[in-house]
Amino acid sequence: MHVQRATCLTAHAASCSGKLRSALQQAARSGPAARLAHHARCLRHVCSAAAPTAAVGGGAGFTHEQLLHEFAKLIPVLDGRSYKGQHGKVGIVGGCVEYTGAPFFASQSSMLVGCDMSYIIAMPEAAAAIKGFSPDMMVVPWLPPSDTALEAAAARDPHVAAESEEEAHIKDSKTKFDRFRPRMTSMVLGPGLGDQRSVAAAAAGFLSSARNTKLPFIVDGSGISSVIAAPHKVAVGDASSGPDAISTVQGCRLAVLTPNVAELGRIAAKLGSPLPGAPNTEWQQHAQKIAAQLAGPVLVSKGPQDIITDGRVTLTCAVPAALKRCGGQGDVVAGVTGTFMSWAAKAQMEHIERLERREVDPGKPSPFMLAAYAGCTVVRNASAAAFADRRRAMLTPDIIEALPTAFEATFPGK
Repeated sequence: MHVQRATCLTAHAASCSGKLRSALQQAARSGPAARLAHHARCLRHVCSAAAPTAAVGGGAGFTHEQLLHEFAKLIPVLDGRSYKGQHGKVGIVGGCVEYTGAPFFASQSSMLVGCDMSYIIAMPEAAAAIKGFSPDMMVVPWLPPSDTALEAAAARDPHVAAESEEEAHIKDSKTKFDRFRPRMTSMVLGPGLGDQRSVAAAAAGFLSSARNTKLPFIVDGSGISSVIAAPHKVAVGDASSGPDAISTVQGCRLAVLTPNVAELGRIAAKLGSPLPGAPNTEWQQHAQKIAAQLAGPVLVSKGPQDIITDGRVTLTCAVPAALKRCGGQGDVVAGVTGTFMSWAAKAQMEHIERLERREVDPGKPSPFMLAAYAGCTVVRNASAAAFADRRRAMLTPDIIEALPTAFEATFPGK
């Protein structure tokens, strides 16, 4: 069915959309193989004909095609000689009672663009539901349990305070994560994480561990609003004296943050530079300044256009996307980018070393910026295809179904 969802990035080419739609209706009546070939040709045509130019700061200009060409060099070759996991093992941290779909969307998206394996670390109350969505994901219930469960445990044993139970679960989560962490090639923290205090504290510990061991990571959704940019302090380590979680990303060149407009404002406020007025897309113009304050991570400001910046270099991804915004699209971006970061990790490490030795042009986008730009491009192409087919009925699973064909169209032959 994902082939059917790939019908028309053609909506981007308004002058020929009518003809293409007519051709696609005819193709839909043919066999699956014919539809696949036809849709792939349409996607390649639109991607090449309607590709925008990405504006790059620092005085150097790169076109959309050049940026995708540079990232394509980092895509692992499918030659039959690789072993399981060599093309990426992406860990997703998130999943609570209210949000079981978000980690699934991120995990499924990471696999459908090419990573070999995906893990989800969720709250115990959510793990079984998430596992039921697909047998492809490995789901473990290693985040702290809900406050309700902690209070019930304390009620059963009057000698055990809920606070001590909470601290024990936070410590246990961190211990299990540290044992599991070497299996991952990248981590996406935040999809469906929720806002529970103990979960945020455990997540802060995960981020600290990832940074200390040079595991590339993305912070998205609740990972931004409830952990690194929470209005209150979320301590790393000791609950009272440990550093605030924002410190886990400041200065870290192996981190990518993917805020929507409201989350971008929370990051700015956390850094002491609140943005003016109510959340709006004009806030995106402050993305480069916010990234410069963070002094390391790549910031992906999601909006009508996606702004990708490390504070020195800025890319603008203006690929036409779906006209409808439905819940879960950001989780898809995080999952896809998580896979692309796994592929770009070695190049990013080398880039950091050369940057420290001043052997690389600081105006050139880093491998992780290329990965983020490619992630935004593929998801925008997939969402446009899904929207052209489903219109107002489009949901995030429709976008996920379109990912394989969108990837193939964006990176032909890869």
